[in-house]
Amino acid sequence: MIEETISCVNPIFQTVFKTFLKDKDKIMNALELHYSNAKLEATNNIIKVIKCNTFGFRNFKNFN
Repeated sequence: MIEETISCVNPIFQTVFKTFLKDKDKIMNALELHYSNAKLEATNNIIKVIKCNTFGFRNFKNFN
């Protein structure tokens, strides 16, 4: 459907449609598979928060 109408729309939307067509397989996989990296992102965020909170402490014993 997008392939037929891509030439009839605004050039800004043409860019969006081309991106969708280029990444169509990846988008379909993301919608079909129920995998998520939310836990990993949460762990990374916790590490960043701890690093930010410990700024200025010379060693780990002073952090307690």
